[in-house]
Amino acid sequence: MSKADQLFIDMCQNIIENGTDTQGQNVRPHWEDGTPAYTIKQFGVCNRYDLHDMHLYPCAYNAIYNVTQVPGENRPTLNMVLVQRSQDVLAANNWNVCQYSILLMMVAQVSNMNAGELVHMIVDAHIYDRHVDIVKELIQRPTYPAPTVKLNPDITDFYDFTTDDLIVENYQHGPQITNIPIAV
Repeated sequence: MSKADQLFIDMCQNIIENGTDTQGQNVRPHWEDGTPAYTIKQFGVCNRYDLHDMHLYPCAYNAIYNVTQVPGENRPTLNMVLVQRSQDVLAANNWNVCQYSILLMMVAQVSNMNAGELVHMIVDAHIYDRHVDIVKELIQRPTYPAPTVKLNPDITDFYDFTTDDLIVENYQHGPQITNIPIAV
């Protein structure tokens, strides 16, 4: 199991077991049928992802970069802190981690740096009431080795990247869960 898979499982279990339930409170989001969309939420979740350890892993408003010269490395390392106000863990966590990890890789490459850590700060990480059983099922499923994710090394201008420049190898996955309800 990859470190990112374990972080996701641990985060979900912690939210379900130790989070604050909004059941019965006046909440803003609602399901398509008009029913209030309650959550079990955790304040101040912080996960660290390393783009060498996880390869393809996972409402953001702030990305802060930090350059560190690692002893023994010729090139500096670029790290990123992603700050997110709120997150629907089931619907968005893996997507956010993937997209910002790839952004970090892209910026590092065109800046002639090594991609380092993504630190993901989530102020309100929540699992909606209608998602709890889905999340419980997901975290019980078998996990697979992380794929390898690379960028076309010939790209030196950030604006020259296209989707064809993202290379994903050895991606394995289980059956997809479809029709996940989204609160609006």
